[in-house]
Amino acid sequence: MSTRGSFIIRKNGVEKALYIACDAYPSYTCPNILSLLKDVNLNDLFDRMVASEFSEYFWFDARELEYKYSENSIIYYKDNAGFITDSLMCEYGYVFNLDNEVLEYYVGFQNESQNGNRYGEQVTYTTDDGKGYYPCRLAATFSFRYIRNTLTKVIVDNMEKASSESGQKIYDIDTDARNDKQINDPDLKTSMILVSKKLDWIEKQIASTLDKHIDMRNRYEQGLRDIDRIKTEMNVYRMEIDRIQRTLEEVIEKNSFCS
Repeated sequence: MSTRGSFIIRKNGVEKALYIACDAYPSYTCPNILSLLKDVNLNDLFDRMVASEFSEYFWFDARELEYKYSENSIIYYKDNAGFITDSLMCEYGYVFNLDNEVLEYYVGFQNESQNGNRYGEQVTYTTDDGKGYYPCRLAATFSFRYIRNTLTKVIVDNMEKASSESGQKIYDIDTDARNDKQINDPDLKTSMILVSKKLDWIEKQIASTLDKHIDMRNRYEQGLRDIDRIKTEMNVYRMEIDRIQRTLEEVIEKNSFCS
């Protein structure tokens, strides 16, 4: 079964959510999500996202979302609000909370209530054997400042550490980092920033390659559509040829009868 999740942007208490159809675990999804914080204005992105039940865009894809954002127009999407409350189906949740400038990290499969959980403290789903599931648990928060100055791998490791915990504990990773002498060491911090910049460059190269592949895929799909159109036109021509042939046969048959 696919590892599903929810991607949410929250501003002024309002949330806009996209469905993560697969690979929602941190090691895969986290780098894609963090790229948004570096590459787009999240406040502007939020303002331009407009929910529409007629939109076919409903699942999260960082590159596609960045592409839509680059077009400087309204981004219509099908809202997936509420999915994060179903921790049996939603295994991970990522919330860009613009009000507090933090990334909130949630984990699923919760059989206990979490006090003060924004998404509820009551059972939202009960299995046939009577096991109750609560909304996804807030496991950790990461300030935008911390994210911008920290290696993606370190953030992923912290998410996986928080995932293994249970109960009420919420990791404030930014506070933990400030209290960590290793992180505050000037030489180590400088090295981390340099490596982070190098990784950003690599990510941009990967993104450029992906864009080329997407362009090739779009051309391939356009070619398939052109082939379908040509096939349709050929069928029309065949029908017309058949009609002309039948008409000729009728004329020949009529002339033969008259002679």
